[in-house]
Amino acid sequence: MKAINSTFLTAGLISVPVKIYTAAQSLKVSFCQLSPDLHRVKQQWVDASTGKAVDRSDFKRGFEYSKGRKNNPGKSVEITDAELDSLSPKDPAKAIEIKEFIKEELLPTISIDKTYYLGPDISGERGYALFTQVMSKKDVCALAQWTVRGRQQLVAIRPYKNGSGLVLQQLFYSDEIRPFSDIGVTNVSVSQSEVNMAEQFVDAMTSRDYSPEKYKNEYAASILALVNKKVNGEAINITSPAPMSHMDMVAQLQATLNQLQLKTG
Repeated sequence: MKAINSTFLTAGLISVPVKIYTAAQSLKVSFCQLSPDLHRVKQQWVDASTGKAVDRSDFKRGFEYSKGRKNNPGKSVEITDAELDSLSPKDPAKAIEIKEFIKEELLPTISIDKTYYLGPDISGERGYALFTQVMSKKDVCALAQWTVRGRQQLVAIRPYKNGSGLVLQQLFYSDEIRPFSDIGVTNVSVSQSEVNMAEQFVDAMTSRDYSPEKYKNEYAASILALVNKKVNGEAINITSPAPMSHMDMVAQLQATLNQLQLKTG
């Protein structure tokens, strides 16, 4: 696996050379835009004020400090690479600087944006092993800051699978997470009989192990099968989705439990 970055994991006077690897990738089926004649459609970028086409190679990074309105363009300033670099930490290695350790369970999952594998670089094996072993034993993760591509990121360093190594998780800052209260959830009372039935349902569907390999991207596979049929001129059978059930919650739970009991019985 090829590393996407090399840096240092630092804490106080400790410095461990590490490499960062992509941990996962999304396998998507991508579509294209077609004209009425089924020809590919090209996207063209134009100057919002003049309407003239602009090539991507001529793009400049900017910040719009005054929003534009209809027939009234906004006002922007250019931000150069050199100007962004001048704001970054002066450490040329742009190290991942550990600020503190916290117990694993204190880090909310909603804070996690992306996950990367963290591996030792040349001469970093001993320090890497030491961090992995101690953090696993103490059941802690490290909160750190790391500047990459001109942006200071909040990250967590965590032991991976029984102390086999470390992962780096990019986190959202607290002001980037929207309050749950914004969605307007109201308290609704439920009866004890409903709770009992729901508990039976959860117990019946609870697995002992996490086995993600049993789940496949069936939608993507269906799309590829559809494309293959169309390419080969085969007939396409279009079916309508079944209507959603309008039974009340208790009836839905009971019907589901009956279905599960038939499967296991």
